[in-house]
Order: sequence, then C-alpha cells, then structure tokens
Amino acid sequence: MARRQQKSKSLPTESDINVFDSLDERSAVDRFLGKWRDEIEARCSEGFAMRVIHDLRWMGYPAFAYYVEAVVNYLKSDASAEDSDAVNCFIGLIELRVAENPSPGPPWPSILRGVDHVLNFYSNYEVIEDIYGDLRSRYRAVRGRIQELAGQT
Repeated sequence: MARRQQKSKSLPTESDINVFDSLDERSAVDRFLGKWRDEIEARCSEGFAMRVIHDLRWMGYPAFAYYVEAVVNYLKSDASAEDSDAVNCFIGLIELRVAENPSPGPPWPSILRGVDHVLNFYSNYEVIEDIYGDLRSRYRAVRGRIQELAGQT
C-alpha cells in the first residue's frame, strides 16, 4: 500500500535532478531517474547509503526534497544499525541544505523526524568519535535551526 501511495506522486524529472549539468548531477540522474523512494531506500540498505547521500547533496532541490525521505527511512530502520558513516554524511547534507534553502516547507518535517531518531537512538549507530567526533551537537544545532525557520522555537 505504501508503494501505491508513493506512486500517486510523480517522480522527479531529469531537470529536477540535474540543474547545473555538473558531473555529480549527471551521475545522480543515472542512479535516481525513474526510481521511487523505496528503491532508493533499498539501495541504502544494500550498503550504498553514503553514495545516495552524496548524490542528494548535488541534485536539484525538488529531487532532494523527494528522495531525502528514503535516507530518513533508512536511518530509522534496523538496517542502519552501526552505520556511523551514514549518520556523519547525513548531518553534513542537512547542514548544507539548510544553509542553501532555509525555507520551512517540505521536506523539513521528515528531516526533523530523522534528526530526532538519530538523537534518540544515537548509540545504535556506534559513531566512531575518534573519527567523527560527537555528532549529537551538530544534530541538535541543525534541529534548532530547522525549528527556528519553521517558527517552532
């Protein structure tokens, strides 16, 4: 049923993904065009979360807004246990996107759910603090910024 509901919305187009015709955007088109969120979430679960998050960094905002929920769903799933790389990459992505497009509309509610989940279940990801530091302060800061933009503070 979730897939049927998901298919009621149209998929991002090539121009939604590739705005500036960069090499990164062209690569994202190859990996995302014609794919539904659940297919991208499956890619994350198959060990490609960092690649997916990297692609989300460069794609156009409409495509980012559509596909970021796949990463949030992955981070909320059991498949992401011990995936400190994805948790680190995700916070970098969200910090960048908040700085680039600070509007309170979609997809921020979904992203907030993901941020809250990471904060609530931080130990499950086994973040290697010798490498990444304690990411919780960055998650709390971005959470506060999104709430501020949405007028929720």
